[in-house]
Amino acid sequence: MSRQLRLLAQATARSRIVRAAWMLVLATSWAIPASAEPVRLTAGAISLDSEGGLYWGVHGKGFEAAKDFAELLWASTGLDTGCFAEGGCANDELFSFSTATFENVPLGQGRALVDGTTFDRVEFSGSWSFISPGARLPTSDDLYGVISAPFSFTGTLSGAWDGRNLFNVSLVGSGLAHVLIARTGPGGWQIDEAAVVQYVFTEPANPVPEPASMFLVGTGIAGLVAARRKQIRTDLTNRDAADRRQRTSGSELG
Repeated sequence: MSRQLRLLAQATARSRIVRAAWMLVLATSWAIPASAEPVRLTAGAISLDSEGGLYWGVHGKGFEAAKDFAELLWASTGLDTGCFAEGGCANDELFSFSTATFENVPLGQGRALVDGTTFDRVEFSGSWSFISPGARLPTSDDLYGVISAPFSFTGTLSGAWDGRNLFNVSLVGSGLAHVLIARTGPGGWQIDEAAVVQYVFTEPANPVPEPASMFLVGTGIAGLVAARRKQIRTDLTNRDAADRRQRTSGSELG
């Protein structure tokens, strides 16, 4: 093949690659503009696990988004858990569940469905704010408990892929926040080691369910409470058995 033909073939191949690349860019980098009306979240939850990890998945009309299970700490977003983050809460102390991000922050990677278009490997960012009147910590001598309170939510969520903006949405919502707590001593509480702080979104027309009944069943907290009770009974049984063995051993030596 002559030098001229080789150059022509190379140029043609390069142009095809360039056109294909631009078609891919045009197909994946277009952005869905933000709607004039915010999306009302009617299902899903935003959760902090016992290790401080942030996990979330939310749903509204024409909109769904969920973070994958890669690690992302609440502390990196500005969200916090008040006195729980400071080492513990005192009896009768007010825990408000109110918190907010450091303005616009990274919110993990995951998947989104916006107006019928599905996006994978989305890099999420946004700003969230939770407002809640809160609830007071128990004054009982129980070893564990549950505190719950209603909350309202406002925020934004943006999605990007490979540095290109895909969508921007405004969000609003409301629901019930809760956390399972454990005793630290006679006058204090901390987040239970098996628990999460969770904001659960509900339909606006739905009445707020009783924290100690169907809400706990619906969110799995009832299971955590039952497991905790079982563990406490096991610990007490083992402790009593050890005390009996020690007393028996002591009497035999005597």
